[in-house]
Amino acid sequence: MKHMLEYIGKKNAEFGTRKIFGWLKDSSIDPKQRLALAPYMAHFVFSFMDVNRFILRDMDDSHELQQLVNIHTNEDSHHWPWYVEDLKRMGYDKQQSFTKTLLFLWGDHCIKSRMITYEMTAIAKQLTHKEKIILVEVIEKTGNVFLGCTADVCREAGEGKKFIYYGDHHLASETGHTMGTHNIEALLHELVLSEEEAAAGIKLIDTIYGLYHDFVDEMYEFASSNTYQDLLEAEAYSSSINTRMRKTAVPTSIQQAVN
Repeated sequence: MKHMLEYIGKKNAEFGTRKIFGWLKDSSIDPKQRLALAPYMAHFVFSFMDVNRFILRDMDDSHELQQLVNIHTNEDSHHWPWYVEDLKRMGYDKQQSFTKTLLFLWGDHCIKSRMITYEMTAIAKQLTHKEKIILVEVIEKTGNVFLGCTADVCREAGEGKKFIYYGDHHLASETGHTMGTHNIEALLHELVLSEEEAAAGIKLIDTIYGLYHDFVDEMYEFASSNTYQDLLEAEAYSSSINTRMRKTAVPTSIQQAVN
């Protein structure tokens, strides 16, 4: 497994070069604008809660590795309230019609944010215990990259401790002991993989990072195409998305039905 962890480290370094992270690190951009990605993440945050609760977790499985996964998912599935609080603090807690909310959550501007959880669900259902551990490692490593950047932005804005999801609090919870176990690194290094398991592990890592690349690239498009002020002042999010982002237009009949 040590080789797998090293490979994840390499892929994570590549992940950290995506445009969204350059955007988050660009101090010439107003911190509020850099965090304008927050509304975009709504579907991901809540659907990932369900991936943790119902897909990765299995309380009936007594296998040691599954128990480690259970510990991790129990912690991660409770992060969504932090996101809700940050949305309120950012001024993004809008009152709008239910139909407009649906159009926003399932709009073309956030297809990849939905597909990452759909695809991950399909993949996770087929994984062995060792492969689940690999998947959780990738999830944690990508989260560390993202939250490290957003926490820096929050600190720059003087809000490092006020923001819970995007600030220091969430980052600290993610950069503790992996999967909530103090000796996890030693345990993972001791795991032995056959040639077939190693090959499957590499394929899994490549696939999951591919999903994360698509997700954060789409996130960048949202954040860089919609100004913080426009998002703040828009009557409803479904009507505030920059049209150049849309891959296909919403049918006129649907627009008329919800207006």
